[in-house]
Amino acid sequence: MRAATALVVAGAPPGGLGARAAAVREVLLARTLAVARAVADRVEVMDAAEVAGPGPLVVLPAICPRLGPGHVAAALADLAAGCDAAYGPTLEGDWYLAALAAPRAGLLTGSPFAVAREHDVEVGLLRHERALRTPADAAAYLADPLTPADVRAALGGA
Repeated sequence: MRAATALVVAGAPPGGLGARAAAVREVLLARTLAVARAVADRVEVMDAAEVAGPGPLVVLPAICPRLGPGHVAAALADLAAGCDAAYGPTLEGDWYLAALAAPRAGLLTGSPFAVAREHDVEVGLLRHERALRTPADAAAYLADPLTPADVRAALGGA
């Protein structure tokens, strides 16, 4: 199953990373766009998460260095199994991936758990991932041997 549309949320550069912030943002955006192009018929880049295009719709903020096509495939499998939405939650409680069976703006605000309660929808959950937004996130990714080489280089690691 492919997504009809993938929306990549470019967003602002990660805070507190100084001169590295722009390079990190570009690497995250390039990685996220590559995933989107691999899984969707149409790809759009936006500055903020919003609903646009037909479903199934995948929204991918450029915040997760380890995002891959497997994450999207798992979310789309949840939709195929009857979920209204599927999320990849971050360790901070928001999400790095949202897949919607049909466009519904209210499903993109708040934590995945709050969305399920507030909108009475069937929600699928992927594994948690760490977002890359802060110096502490950068330090964790530099210490993680599974961090992709391009992300490590943008963070100033060897």
